[in-house]
Amino acid sequence: MIATRRLRLAVIPAAFAALALAGCQDEAPTAAPPAAPTSQAPAATSSAPAPTAAPSSEAPSSQAPAPAPTSSTPSPNSSGPASGVECNSTLSSNRRGDSPAKPIGTKQAASGIGFSKDDSVEVIVGKPTIDSTSTDDYFPGDGMVVLKFPTLIKATAGSAVVSYLNFSLLDPEGNPCDPDVSGTVVAKTQQLDVTTVKAGDSLSGLLVFAAPAGADYTKYNVVFASESRGKAELAWTAS
Repeated sequence: MIATRRLRLAVIPAAFAALALAGCQDEAPTAAPPAAPTSQAPAATSSAPAPTAAPSSEAPSSQAPAPAPTSSTPSPNSSGPASGVECNSTLSSNRRGDSPAKPIGTKQAASGIGFSKDDSVEVIVGKPTIDSTSTDDYFPGDGMVVLKFPTLIKATAGSAVVSYLNFSLLDPEGNPCDPDVSGTVVAKTQQLDVTTVKAGDSLSGLLVFAAPAGADYTKYNVVFASESRGKAELAWTAS
């Protein structure tokens, strides 16, 4: 009996000890599991300076553009014919004289063109009309146009024989242009004909020549020579 009592006494303290241990475990905080190490490496701080932008190869807008290269080829002569053809007549060969060309329409006087040296005439060559519709192969020919000059001759002394043969149209180089001798474009009755004029008489008609199309006719001259195929005493600009 005494042994049983001793056993109970030994059991009771052991039970209390077990209960106290269990209570301590309930009150203790639960430790959190250790955090897993992060796999992201910390950003490295670079001590190198930031790269600068490369300089632009484009010139600044304020820079003046380089001058355009100039051509060494000379510009064509403005008096040259646009058609590429030139005057080269064998039908009219009066030569350019020393007198300066007067403006078209100017009245000029000539003398000594008749049977005596005391005859004289006044001559007016008017501004021409240009006919580019005539395309006859013979006159005016390919690349040519027709220039029609209204002309007036008045005898002031003596008597003189005058005609279209006293006149020529010369290009800037002095080459004569073909006259319409056969009346191909303008009827002969409308042209300046061969006539003897006495003091007080007058003669009018057209001078008709073929000239290169597109030429600068201000550089062409209408000339008058007392003798046909001679050196001209009078001259006018052709336009």
